[in-house]
Amino acid sequence: MAIRTASDYYAQLRALLPPGPAWDKELNPEVDQLLQAAAQELAREDLRAADLLEESFPETVRELVPDWERVMRLPDPCLGDSPKFEDRQLAVRRRLVEVGGQSPAYFVELAISHGYPEA
Repeated sequence: MAIRTASDYYAQLRALLPPGPAWDKELNPEVDQLLQAAAQELAREDLRAADLLEESFPETVRELVPDWERVMRLPDPCLGDSPKFEDRQLAVRRRLVEVGGQSPAYFVELAISHGYPEA
């Protein structure tokens, strides 16, 4: 997703204005100031939309980890009383994409990945 800057939006807004002296930069500088302010806001919203897109994937989630945890009923007791943020991200990712098994080898590997090297 291409993130547009304030200057990109300003140029686009300026190009969309109809012809005429009411929109001239020199004759009416307030319109230009308004366009620059609008361009700043549109660029900020564009950046936040890109952030939201990244938040929708468990591999890149940062801000919405609590929401993902609420939906997935995490953190579970296996993570302990106060898990690190990285462990919480990993738990969300695992809950969503990992496919488990019922073999002893799977559960041994799962225990090792949760910090029990002597499993």
